[in-house]
Amino acid sequence: MKFFCVLCVLFGFASRALALEREAFMVAKYDLAIALEPQQQRLGARGKITLRNDSGHPQKIVALQISSSLSWRSIRVDGKAVQFVSQPYVSDIDHTGALSEAIVTLPVEIKPKGSVELEIGYEGVIPLDSTRLIRVGVPEGIAKHTSWDQLGRGILSEWRLFLYLTALMTMMIFLSHGTQDMYPTFLKLQRGFEPKEVAKIAVVYTSGALLGGICFGLWSDKFGRKRSMIAGSKSKPFLRVRLPTNRTRMRAGDGGRP
Repeated sequence: MKFFCVLCVLFGFASRALALEREAFMVAKYDLAIALEPQQQRLGARGKITLRNDSGHPQKIVALQISSSLSWRSIRVDGKAVQFVSQPYVSDIDHTGALSEAIVTLPVEIKPKGSVELEIGYEGVIPLDSTRLIRVGVPEGIAKHTSWDQLGRGILSEWRLFLYLTALMTMMIFLSHGTQDMYPTFLKLQRGFEPKEVAKIAVVYTSGALLGGICFGLWSDKFGRKRSMIAGSKSKPFLRVRLPTNRTRMRAGDGGRP
């Protein structure tokens, strides 16, 4: 008889899960304390979340989802434990290819645009898992070496190459972004040019960038990428144009100071 009662309860929760609107509630606010143990790859979270009913009708069932490598420990409303059933849910959101879903039965229905605050707790170990990547077609050998968990060890084992690439990309940013971000502002504020003059200058250097991209792209195909980068970097000082300062406008703007 007890087994029959337990079976009826499980079937009841299963029927609710089938009719569940997983997107009915949105997280409006959260305040979680996260505990990390890097050596054991363990994560734990305790705190409160506020859910808002964004559906068009009252809701009493909530679906909470975390990584399938984690486990739900407690869910409370107003300091009292509430009923919930934890089950796996297949999804590509998580690296494991699945989620640990808690189907929670709230004490009262939440009206549309209404909210409820839950006290939650979950924890678990986050191991290396390439299930999702393999599922979407990434070869297994590559998928097993794309985890961020191995990034630190990879950098330490190849630290010379890492420093070289960091310095290289830093210099590339210095070379390529000088005329793309704050240069028009520099011309207006530091050089005193009018907006129309700045626009004309922008047309000139943008046209040069387009022409240079085409020419050095062909050069790269013919002579190699490294040679074209070195040639472009060395030729840059000879192609610079010294812009005059609009002294009249600067004197008018700063009270006539030189």
